[in-house]
Amino acid sequence: MIVTIHQPEHFPYLGFFQKMQAADLFVVLDNVKYRKNYFQNRNKFLNHQNKEEWFTIPVRKSSMGSDIKDVLVAEDNGWRRKLLKKMKENFNDDFANIYEGETLLDINLRSIEICRKALNISVPMIRSSQLKATGSKTELLVNICKELKATTYLSGPSGRDYLDMEFFDNAGIKVVFFEPDVNNYYSTLYNIKRGVAMTKFVTTLKDGSKLEIPYSAGDIIIDCGANVGDISVPFAAGGATVIAFEPNITAYQVLTERLNGYNNVKCYNSAVSTYNGTANLYLHEHASSDPVAYSSGCSLQAEKTNVNVEDYEEVKVVDLCEAIGKIKKVFNRNIHILKIDIEGAECELMEKLMDEDILREIPNVFVETHEKKNPAFVDATKKMIERAAKEGLTNINFNWI
Repeated sequence: MIVTIHQPEHFPYLGFFQKMQAADLFVVLDNVKYRKNYFQNRNKFLNHQNKEEWFTIPVRKSSMGSDIKDVLVAEDNGWRRKLLKKMKENFNDDFANIYEGETLLDINLRSIEICRKALNISVPMIRSSQLKATGSKTELLVNICKELKATTYLSGPSGRDYLDMEFFDNAGIKVVFFEPDVNNYYSTLYNIKRGVAMTKFVTTLKDGSKLEIPYSAGDIIIDCGANVGDISVPFAAGGATVIAFEPNITAYQVLTERLNGYNNVKCYNSAVSTYNGTANLYLHEHASSDPVAYSSGCSLQAEKTNVNVEDYEEVKVVDLCEAIGKIKKVFNRNIHILKIDIEGAECELMEKLMDEDILREIPNVFVETHEKKNPAFVDATKKMIERAAKEGLTNINFNWI
């Protein structure tokens, strides 16, 4: 089980939630000392004048030196009214229910829950004060992990500077350092309410143009032909829910190694097509010289010009239309991004996806076509693109590389 631990901040930044999304269990570290003028009682955003501004909860002086769970907010001499006015002006919402009560912890937990709901995050949370674990610094973190029977501790990047790895090594707990993928370090509330892109994946298309794909933690990304994970890995790091399909066993092994430690990813050693079953996966003609480097050139299509029809593997095949239906049912939400890079097998699959009208509700569909170097695919590719245009499927980009 993957456990991550973090002090309860006030409307934290997006990286806080990306790390949460990548774990099996999130521990709110509330039985350590309160840190004055940090992010436990405040956070920042850009106001309507595009200037940085803080929203701050004043706390009682008597709470200094207390554990976070025991910190009390200041007597209300008007700070709630002023804070709510500021938030109403900038976020056009009433947050009065968030700032009810006397403890900073309760306010922060409510702020975290608002963001979790908006980001579709359902990872369970528990407070460290509810556990029996004791100790300080790294020892406390390890004891929490041991009590929860964690196999992996997911640390933030700054953990490299302060964690005593010997404690984890002695406990047999693996440590993975999570690297957030964010565009800014402002409060997640700011990003949600102001419509700022949560995270962007930037890539270069076939025609040389740049493409920015915005997404949020929890968004579902389906990566068909994931290869070694050059697309899946950054989306996973950004907190997206990634479903990756890769039939080539060599590439799949690299893919799963790179995604090890991410609980928000599911990898399948399968090809995608129009049916469930098995098929021959023809390997690239130079695969024997470098199986990883040439793994991206394998194909279900024997007509593809650079494959060796005498060198193939029998692989599992998944009906993508059926799989998408199951994914939507499990997560109870639509797909955000569908990437299809399946080396010539895209035409038949896209026909079925359009027949069943599945693509219309997916806002971002990216398809790599392979007709330029493969004459056998020219007519089918032209038909596929023309049909998408005729049906008004402007959400499909056939310029993927």
